[in-house]
Amino acid sequence: MRVLDIYSKRKKQSQQDRSEVFQYENIPVNLRIQIIHIIGDSIGLGRHSEAVKLYDVIHRHLCREYGVFSLVALPHPESIPILEALLSFNSLEPSLRSFDYLDITLDIIEISFRAIDQVVRRNPFLYGAKIHPDHAIDELNQRFLEHSVGYKFNDGKIMRIDSEYIHAEVVKPALTLLDDCKFSQTNAEFRCAHEYFNQGKYQECLGQCLKSFELAFKTICDQKGWQYGPEDTVGTLVDNCQNKQLVPEFLQAQFYDICRALRHSIPSESDRAAKPTEELESMAAYVLNLTATNISFLVKSQQEAG
Repeated sequence: MRVLDIYSKRKKQSQQDRSEVFQYENIPVNLRIQIIHIIGDSIGLGRHSEAVKLYDVIHRHLCREYGVFSLVALPHPESIPILEALLSFNSLEPSLRSFDYLDITLDIIEISFRAIDQVVRRNPFLYGAKIHPDHAIDELNQRFLEHSVGYKFNDGKIMRIDSEYIHAEVVKPALTLLDDCKFSQTNAEFRCAHEYFNQGKYQECLGQCLKSFELAFKTICDQKGWQYGPEDTVGTLVDNCQNKQLVPEFLQAQFYDICRALRHSIPSESDRAAKPTEELESMAAYVLNLTATNISFLVKSQQEAG
């Protein structure tokens, strides 16, 4: 059966913040289960006495903060209450069901990973840990990205990604400008680049950044009636727009540098195999933000020029 285009879907889409690529209102159940796996592998799910003690300490601290004796209504003798509470809203102690479940979920995640980072790290083998705390934190943050959930664990705290300067001041403004229907293709390519980054597909992210930058120039040329060839590279498009004074003369050298940076940032297959994932991730993050900054500049320049 084909998927219907219905009013409620259109209403939901119209209410979404088009300048945002993350959502902050819900932690999907499959993400919560993945996080439970990470916590279990980091602290241990066996009957190691130290692991049992640590789960109990986390549970008691949270109960004290919420003013309850247990997070869950009917805890099983062999269960781990914080993981039960993380799995399902329905498992919560009735007096907690008036609380915001998202806040409870994030509190559990924050305190659990703070314990992994600060307590388990001292002696992982004592807890029967299967993964190192650094790997646990990295996986948590990667899982948030995969699900486009805008939170991350950093310096012992859960924080919103939109509280970071680069995201708030560079990425969101670019998405707002590109929401203009005239730039719909550029918008789609840039959002695709962001999605690839969230999925850890850094090579593809770099390629999409170059495409979105190129499309921004082509869209402006189309709107202005400036001619360009179908095979023109981004460098040729920059020349064309600079000849038309879209870019101030004092910034022209910088735009050539940006073009070179975008082209040379995409590694060959052999280079990609040689580069560690962390290096590709750093490069992709840099290029993504560089692309957002310069697309914003181009679109604003075009709007101001009329």
